[in-house]
Amino acid sequence: MNSVLTRLNTLETLSIVQQQVRDRDDNTSRKPNQTSSWWPFPNFSGRTVMFLLVWPIIVHWVIRFLSGRRRRPTR
Repeated sequence: MNSVLTRLNTLETLSIVQQQVRDRDDNTSRKPNQTSSWWPFPNFSGRTVMFLLVWPIIVHWVIRFLSGRRRRPTR
């Protein structure tokens, strides 16, 4: 029973030490937040914003192209 308690105590101590090392590593590896970024939408990537801006133009062009094909008389 004493050996089991000794091993348990050793495991608990090791887990505490490992957690402290992880916490210390996390604190040193974190970069400070960049609050002076020019990008006003931190949740959206540039690709997403570009898609939101361009897709109406593409859809408008496709609709215009298809409606122009219907108006032309076929020979």
